[in-house]
Amino acid sequence: MRGDGIGAAAIARNPRPKSSRVGLGSLEEAGVLTPALALDIGVRSRDQRILAAMALCCATNSFAATTIADIVGEAQISRATFYKHFASKRACFDASVASFALTLEAAATEAYASGDSPPASLHLAIAAVLELLRANPSFARLMLIEVPVVDSTLLDAPRALLAKGMAVKWGTRGGFDQSSVAVFGGAHVLMAQHVVAGRTGELPALLPELVYMILLPFAGQDRALAQSGQGK
Repeated sequence: MRGDGIGAAAIARNPRPKSSRVGLGSLEEAGVLTPALALDIGVRSRDQRILAAMALCCATNSFAATTIADIVGEAQISRATFYKHFASKRACFDASVASFALTLEAAATEAYASGDSPPASLHLAIAAVLELLRANPSFARLMLIEVPVVDSTLLDAPRALLAKGMAVKWGTRGGFDQSSVAVFGGAHVLMAQHVVAGRTGELPALLPELVYMILLPFAGQDRALAQSGQGK
């Protein structure tokens, strides 16, 4: 069974597919996230299948070892169809990264809006992102392992915007600076270590550490410890 396509403003909860092929953004296991918007299950576009195939091929073989033949075989399309959607393997890779980044952003934004305070909101947002990565191991590997190898700048803009938004939210003196971006780089490394070790399913266990790490430069040690649950 193929997974359903997903847009930037919706999160799907689907049962584990029997096939290794999953649709873009499909949750491979039932998770704790509850979608606020219904998914249009009638949308099963070829480009979504191709992006999902790219993620799965990269997770299996790495981007460098993945061929167009691998992608079209996994997506069950012709080579001609692939080139109608994407000019090259790299263009497909970039599109897959961008699409899942939007899915993560939508999940985090929805979760953040439900919190009753900035620290609680951040806690919920990080939990939502970790759950999506856990439930979509192919995309987790794509974002955390393949992107730094292929082109680390693909995540520079999202990190910078997030860090700037955090600085503004917390009224950090001096505003946004590069040290803020470094915080998110450190969080990326921590998650990537879990994926490399084959522990993608354990990513949600990183929640306390990530909450502390990300809150620390913006809210201070006491509030970061309290919100992470690590304070006495």
